[in-house]
Amino acid sequence: MTQGEIILIPPNIAHVWEFDPTHTDHDGNIANITVFFDTATLDSLALIIPEYGAVINKLKSLSEAIKISGESYCNVNELLMSMRGMTPEARVPKMIELLGTIAGAGNCVSVGRNNALSIAELRLEKVRTFCNCNYAREISLDEISAYAEMNKSAFALSCVGMRK
Repeated sequence: MTQGEIILIPPNIAHVWEFDPTHTDHDGNIANITVFFDTATLDSLALIIPEYGAVINKLKSLSEAIKISGESYCNVNELLMSMRGMTPEARVPKMIELLGTIAGAGNCVSVGRNNALSIAELRLEKVRTFCNCNYAREISLDEISAYAEMNKSAFALSCVGMRK
């Protein structure tokens, strides 16, 4: 992350921040603003303010982290800066405005996605690891299907499906 970036990270996307050391103060510190909306809060807001239902659904449907730039960056940055020093109660309308501004943001670039494996992919990785560790000996269908936590028929059918 570099100075001045605005990144929107949807739920379920693991992330780690690494800051450019040339953008720190003399003590090695950085300043950042973090805004967090959990799914339950967004759902509640959609119930309280039904007019924001489409905005909330758009934000909840994001599957990639995005970097906001251009005019949208200026608008979001202005809102964030205006909230500094406000009381929590005074920030509420600005936070609602922020949600709408972010949902309508153009000039966004994908900067990350959830690379979580599906259950089938996790199972396949588990089987690959097992085979790599046991390739020098005979592996029975009973043994490998038990390791994959599947019955023999389902395991055999899934193997046939993978060859297609």
